[in-house]
Amino acid sequence: MRIFEAWYVPFSAVLLVVLCVLAIRRSLELWRSLTVLACAMCFIPVWSNDYRLLILLPPLCLFIRAQSEMTKQDYGICALFGLLLIPKGHLIIYYFPDVGSFEAGLATPATFLNPLLLVCLTFMALLPTKAKLPQGSHAKPLEPAVLR
Repeated sequence: MRIFEAWYVPFSAVLLVVLCVLAIRRSLELWRSLTVLACAMCFIPVWSNDYRLLILLPPLCLFIRAQSEMTKQDYGICALFGLLLIPKGHLIIYYFPDVGSFEAGLATPATFLNPLLLVCLTFMALLPTKAKLPQGSHAKPLEPAVLR
């Protein structure tokens, strides 16, 4: 476990820097760039323990406020945001008693699901597609008065 801790934090910091550079270089929409940065921050365990909701809330608000037509990918991104914000720590799968503090030794569904969801969200935000919805099923953006 000590080897994992020794390598994971520097690896996640490098990942944060790489994703920051990619988000800046690709000149994405603001909500996409912020989503990539927020996902990268969630990979660093020292910063993101239970603050994932606070970290992901600003990109989610910008995503909701975006004034563009919804694509198939946008519906997937919306679902991933929703799945990431659901608390998944109530079921304890396993407890590792030799890992220091109580929370550090817990294995919950969030331990396995959240990294997968974050990776998917990161790639979907970094690689936008223009796949339109079938004719007549377009979801129109909300009117600006509704968002105030």
